[in-house]
Amino acid sequence: MAGLPLYFFLSYARLDGQGDSYLHRFVGDLRREVRARCGHPSAEEVGFLDTTSIQPGEAWSAELAEALRRCRTFVAICSRSFFASEYCGREWRAFEDRRQHGQESGGVRSPTLLPVIWTPLPDPPAVLAELQYDHVGFGKLYARHGLRYLLQLTRNHDEYQEFLVTLAERIVYLAENSALPPLTRAPDFDKIHSAFQPSGPVADRPSIAVVGSALGPDAAAGEDDYPGERDDAPGSGAMGVSPPGTPRDDRAGAPAEIATTVARGLPPGIMGEPAGAGEEGGGPKRVTFVLAVASTAELSRLRSKLESYGNQYDEWMPYHPRFPQRVCVSAQAVAARHDMSSQIVRLQNGISELLETSRKRNEVVIFIVDAWASQLDYYYSALREYDDRNEPFTGVLVPWNPEDAETATHATALKESLERALWKNVVRGDNFLRMEIHSQEEFDTSLLQLLVDTQARVFRAPSAVRRPSSPPRRRPFLDGP
Repeated sequence: MAGLPLYFFLSYARLDGQGDSYLHRFVGDLRREVRARCGHPSAEEVGFLDTTSIQPGEAWSAELAEALRRCRTFVAICSRSFFASEYCGREWRAFEDRRQHGQESGGVRSPTLLPVIWTPLPDPPAVLAELQYDHVGFGKLYARHGLRYLLQLTRNHDEYQEFLVTLAERIVYLAENSALPPLTRAPDFDKIHSAFQPSGPVADRPSIAVVGSALGPDAAAGEDDYPGERDDAPGSGAMGVSPPGTPRDDRAGAPAEIATTVARGLPPGIMGEPAGAGEEGGGPKRVTFVLAVASTAELSRLRSKLESYGNQYDEWMPYHPRFPQRVCVSAQAVAARHDMSSQIVRLQNGISELLETSRKRNEVVIFIVDAWASQLDYYYSALREYDDRNEPFTGVLVPWNPEDAETATHATALKESLERALWKNVVRGDNFLRMEIHSQEEFDTSLLQLLVDTQARVFRAPSAVRRPSSPPRRRPFLDGP
């Protein structure tokens, strides 16, 4: 219905809407309540909710951009997932720019950005705190526990209705009395940066003094390329380190069936195919472990104690000397005990290719990160590339040896660098990022739980119900007597 006002734009994190009937119930209730108070002819068109599945890196739809251009109020469903979402941050920025423009045109900044607390936020982000919004005015129970809590329990019915009516009345009042003008053109996705991104350039992250020049992709410790890689292949010789060779038989403590599965060389492509990508199948019984681990040559300018590292990325023993086993062997042992097939790859720029393929195949990806690697620009940028995607079927483990004196000395810089590299994971605040794993026993337990939780998330995703190539199930028949 062209020409009719759009009373509100509802911005939410896709993770909060996946398989969650509470959010969709609230949207329907809010549309009906706003329509009843403003006389709009359509409950569906009184407020905008984007239900398309936007993949990482894709631009807005024309419909979403048009809604941002002319919506009269902006309702933000605030949660940890929301503030970790790049798309929600861009939507927030697009509307905030409209409010800023209205203020610069001689008016006051319109109070038309309406944050709704979906789940509690113990440490509200700065962009939310700056609004100085009165959530208590919507009810003490809501202010304490968030809107989702009101929807979850039947006994909260009256409090939910009070919240709904108060919000609907505020939307209608602001939409009809705000001087916020529409944009002359729809906002350009590529020119808008997320309002939630941390300020400051990458170079400003806390760093540890190095001997000589800082290491980067061109800091050559050797001249060899990876076996089978063309010289012009993306990422070839990125760190200038001698590549992994053929599998060895000296994997202490590893069962034979596990040792044979360790992929020491990079598979074809930038990051290679996920486990089983060449086979029919895939699915959450397959996991790729991505190691963000540098070699002794790369780390020699950052630290002096290098006994837990080796010439290759897959030789790291994070709990050496108490537990002298490589982390890749430990990880694959845990996966095998959980009846999962696995492979090991090295983190490098271009990780998006592996993540994209794994997500399409409903496969799990777990990052095992050495905090010291985040001090090297190459690994730092690759971690940021992963973090920017906000992938749902992934997790991160950070082994941390409390007996490592150098790590303890530089703990603050290492932690801050990691948090910047994995900022969206940190803000999300869930159990899919596990920092400071202090022992081998804790590593095994944390990894097993992470695999279980990530598999559960895959199974809950709509795309995991059945692959298009899967044959339909037949109805069961019981044989008669």
